[in-house]
Amino acid sequence: MPAPAPAPPTAANAPDEEATSGCTATTLLVRKDLVVVANVGDSRAVLCRGGRAVDLSTEHRVWGKTPGVMAEIERIESVGGWVDDGRVCGVLAVSRGCPPNQCRHFTGNPVTAQPDVTELALHDSDEFVVVASDGLWDVMDSQEVVKLARRDLQRGLEPQEVASKLTTLAVKRGSQDNIGVVLIDLGKVEWGKDAGGGGLFGSLFGSR
Repeated sequence: MPAPAPAPPTAANAPDEEATSGCTATTLLVRKDLVVVANVGDSRAVLCRGGRAVDLSTEHRVWGKTPGVMAEIERIESVGGWVDDGRVCGVLAVSRGCPPNQCRHFTGNPVTAQPDVTELALHDSDEFVVVASDGLWDVMDSQEVVKLARRDLQRGLEPQEVASKLTTLAVKRGSQDNIGVVLIDLGKVEWGKDAGGGGLFGSLFGSR
């Protein structure tokens, strides 16, 4: 007698999404003279300082031999995890984030939600911050993003339009990852004549 066919996937037997999904996080606290950034994962925050890109966040990946990477590998191994081909436990490309439950069956968390925190005093030449997921940074570096965003702001585009244009450009360049972009106007520059001036809280989104 042939064995019964396996039951089709249903809500009852489907994998628990909460157990297999995670995310990165990059948060900013902006004051008049200070910006504080806390991040986990490989999203990135970049400040435009007079046209020059200043990275504000630390990307938590585990390939290469830099001191930061080696420290992350040591932390992962200390709780029973391992790194294989640049991936935590051979699966995840990031070593910090809001991890899925399947990453928590060790003596500790190989993928931790403990953020790196950066504080930076703001200067009069600090113009805006771009925060984006790795779908943008996989196809553009920080300086190019700052250059393109600054040019469009000077032409009078709103922050939301600039973020949307960066997202579209990343797609055209073949980015295969999800793309989320936020541009925060620090309110220190009077942009193009048509600019609406979102000011300090002119944080608007582009996403795919």
